[in-house]
Amino acid sequence: MSTAATLLIVIGALVIALGVFYGFSIVLSKVSSRIDSQRDARPNPQISAWASANGWAYRPEAPELVGRWAGQPFVTSNYRQSGIKAVQVIDGTSPCGRAFCSFTFRYTKATINKYVKDNHRLWVVALRLSTTLPALSIYQRGFGNHIAHASDHTLFATGYQPFDQRYQVETADQGFAATVLQPQTNLWLLGPGQSIVPFRIVGQDLLCWHSGEAPNGTPALAAQLAALDELAAALPH
Repeated sequence: MSTAATLLIVIGALVIALGVFYGFSIVLSKVSSRIDSQRDARPNPQISAWASANGWAYRPEAPELVGRWAGQPFVTSNYRQSGIKAVQVIDGTSPCGRAFCSFTFRYTKATINKYVKDNHRLWVVALRLSTTLPALSIYQRGFGNHIAHASDHTLFATGYQPFDQRYQVETADQGFAATVLQPQTNLWLLGPGQSIVPFRIVGQDLLCWHSGEAPNGTPALAAQLAALDELAAALPH
């Protein structure tokens, strides 16, 4: 057999092997995504038990939360994003008597290879405020935290350099932002309050979120609720 023929056979074998591997990765990704989705929406006795112990209600899934809010960190279903669910849902009342909802927002996103999915999970906590307020969002500055500006939103600077260098603020009402971001609140957000950044005020809801699943125990959620309550107390009523 000639060298050229041998080379063609080797190349052909490599092409077939790559094709098999590619096909297997697609199947594996789809199966993994389906298993994850089913697992996330399955009742979790551990979460149910500690929620009940704190006087909270537990739901394995809440479809109505998927489209309740627009903008970050939420996504909508399209050719790149699918499998959107709100799972591991806890409903209750914060230490200061405000209604809250904690849940895992999950979705899958197509990678460069559109057939291979990338699973995303975010822990979201929504605290109900006593009144509807103008939109206000605060994000950490840095790569990956660019704000998709709404047409009626503008950037706001407090004038306090440490705060403005660390956080980016977007608001629908500059006067409201100035009222909220007083020196004492700014210092708190640079210290203990940083645990709820990023956050947004959307209508009558105060939202904060973090990468990863909602916690399966009380301490992390209790800490978030305490911080959200503290910020809510500083908002105009």
